[in-house]
Amino acid sequence: MNVEILCQLDQRLLALDHGHGNFCLEYRTVIPARSSRHSLLLPCSIMLLLRGKSTYPSCSDVRTHLYALTNRQRAELVEVVFCYRLGVLSITAVFNEADVLYEVAGQIPDEVDRAKKRCLGVDLESLIARQPRFYVETDAPGTVLLGFIYGAMGSLVEWKRYRRDPNDQHLILIDRYDTEDRVISVGEVERAGGPELWKGPRSLPQKAAIAGLHAIVLAKEAKDQSYLMLPA
Repeated sequence: MNVEILCQLDQRLLALDHGHGNFCLEYRTVIPARSSRHSLLLPCSIMLLLRGKSTYPSCSDVRTHLYALTNRQRAELVEVVFCYRLGVLSITAVFNEADVLYEVAGQIPDEVDRAKKRCLGVDLESLIARQPRFYVETDAPGTVLLGFIYGAMGSLVEWKRYRRDPNDQHLILIDRYDTEDRVISVGEVERAGGPELWKGPRSLPQKAAIAGLHAIVLAKEAKDQSYLMLPA
């Protein structure tokens, strides 16, 4: 689907806010190398997802943070991740290039820089709150993702290791550690599935399906927290 056609979907997406749908979301697929049109497809799609009224006040904050990105930064997005946590919606921007992340976040902490990484992400709302959350997609054995949470003074508060459950391909297990690498908790469960797992604005997965985005939904089993992942 090219950008021109996608942008023409705006009225259909707005109309969906007042209707009902039953959509099936697919898991991550391999996307060919991005052309200039591919690089514009994801940011254009995301802006359309956030159009219209919402019962979630934080939707307007998400829009504000995305609009604050420069055109170059939006073009370099390889994935966005909506997070619904305790009634609040936030968004993580994911990039391949460290220099783009640095432009957005104003820093790349040492722990993030040292990680063996493929993609890097930052929660845009956490930057405003001055408690940055960084994420690193890694090739390290047995690890899918690393997460780093920092305090207002820039020091590391805790970090997380995300790993696949060897007995269930639909489960991700999360281990949490303090700044001294002491275990805080082990094996917190996130489950992958369809849009029924998404606890945030119901229109988002519906609009994602209409826009042709390949979505992944994850939800924590023990917390009111879920994620809508939209790769480019």
